[in-house]
Amino acid sequence: MHRFCASSSNAFLVLCWANYHYLTTKVYAYKFAGKRYDTGDKFGYVQAVIDFALCNEDFGPKVRDYLKTIPDM
Repeated sequence: MHRFCASSSNAFLVLCWANYHYLTTKVYAYKFAGKRYDTGDKFGYVQAVIDFALCNEDFGPKVRDYLKTIPDM
């Protein structure tokens, strides 16, 4: 890899490594339909938990009733 990436810029080296890695490894992907949740973000995680809880037939109605009891802030 170093013969392709002769530079003192760290950003360039990272980009160069990423390109090298991309060209020398297999890439897997999956196309899906539905909503995507960013669980790396705190609010995205909360959204995912609430949405999945509401869709659960065992406790979805209980969660929905509970959310209705929370007063507006």
